[in-house]
Amino acid sequence: MDDSTKFIPLFRPGTRIYLNRFGSDRGGTIALYGKLKSSSKIVAISHGHVIQKGQLAYTDHNTEREELGRAIHPPSDVFQAHPGELSLVEVSNEEVRLFLNEAREQHKKVVIYSGETAALYKKKVAKFGSGTQRTVGFIVEANLETGLLGDSCDGILIEEQNKGVFAKRGDSGALAYIPGRNHITGISLIFADYGQLPDHGNTVITAKLHDCKRNYQINNDEVIEIESDYGLSLMGNTQSSNQ
Repeated sequence: MDDSTKFIPLFRPGTRIYLNRFGSDRGGTIALYGKLKSSSKIVAISHGHVIQKGQLAYTDHNTEREELGRAIHPPSDVFQAHPGELSLVEVSNEEVRLFLNEAREQHKKVVIYSGETAALYKKKVAKFGSGTQRTVGFIVEANLETGLLGDSCDGILIEEQNKGVFAKRGDSGALAYIPGRNHITGISLIFADYGQLPDHGNTVITAKLHDCKRNYQINNDEVIEIESDYGLSLMGNTQSSNQ
């Protein structure tokens, strides 16, 4: 076990985003962290329905719920019109920023899948969410047409490998990815949990990450850099991130 596997803070990717400091709420999951190229702002990334511009985000750290930062995207009216959007929370918590700066080079790189969505059919993916932790499944439908994600984002349907639950309440926004030896391939973000589509069993609707990222960059004239998975691929896995 190398140093990168010894301590993974609770505010890693895969942990919960809360919308209040106390009490329970649905919230969602941090998919990844990234940086806005023009301003160097560090942002926590999730799907657009999890948290919207102006809302404060909280997350677990040690035994307490701490403020992570304030959402800077999407405005609620933008998300209503274009559901294929990212949530971005500008990270103001200094402990999180310190961890990200120190851990950037210690974990696997992230490659965002930008190829044809149809080519993902039957691919095996994993996810780590704050609701169901680590689950593994298969893409059972690509280019899903439900109207839920609008015209600018491909929908991808995932089924748990044993036809169980791939994601549920609390997992919204979590990253579905393909593990690799030296990097992970980011595929999509959890959008709607099981049971949302008639005749599709326990499948989960996800939004293609490349499309969500592209939509933000085009509409905001801004580039998001995602350099590391910050230990996401270690969650529920005893392997070193360097293996």
